[in-house]
Amino acid sequence: MIDRLEKIQEKYLRISEELNQAKDPSSLKNLYKERSRLTPLYLKVEEYLKIYKDRKDAEELIQSEKDEEMHSMLKEEIREANLKLETLEREFEILLLPPDPNSGKNILVEIRAGTGGEEAGLFVADLFRMYSKFADKQKLKPKL
Repeated sequence: MIDRLEKIQEKYLRISEELNQAKDPSSLKNLYKERSRLTPLYLKVEEYLKIYKDRKDAEELIQSEKDEEMHSMLKEEIREANLKLETLEREFEILLLPPDPNSGKNILVEIRAGTGGEEAGLFVADLFRMYSKFADKQKLKPKL
């Protein structure tokens, strides 16, 4: 798991470095999108690796520690670190899912009354309200 997290960390840093050197607008756009997609994951990776290192240090200290009070403090620190690591691992399961390919795309819906007179117009109005409410519930922004 640590190797995979370090690869994510390296990829984020490589993309950040490429952003500093890129001059082509289309490649800049793609790099910014990729970096913004990886940023939440990168921050969690940083947090995970820090807690993992702290836990490892505490485990090494506990073996050489003779003082009983310090020993119990280190055990508590290890227990808390394990809980935090488990929580972060569950978050990684969600963050490591591949991005939705339709995310960030727009959609165009055209509704016309066509033939049918007034009833068709009323139906179109109802249909528009239905789609507008659906879009609001999905936190989308409908435009006319």
